[in-house]
Amino acid sequence: MRGHRLEAVVELGAPLAGAEQILLRHCRERLAPGKVPRHIHIRAKMPLTPGGKPDIRKVVADLAKTGGSG
Repeated sequence: MRGHRLEAVVELGAPLAGAEQILLRHCRERLAPGKVPRHIHIRAKMPLTPGGKPDIRKVVADLAKTGGSG
């Protein structure tokens, strides 16, 4: 998709030094180049909908507020 960038948001149960680089390396080894996220955002807790699913709209809104970094 033109004008879009692929990013991932991951919830880690416990902090892990270098987690973003470890996950990016894992993705590069297993995914086609066009499917590897450019950035992985690490979150302590993923927001959930009332139904218990990840609240993607909230995540996107949070990323827009922070400029997509973090």
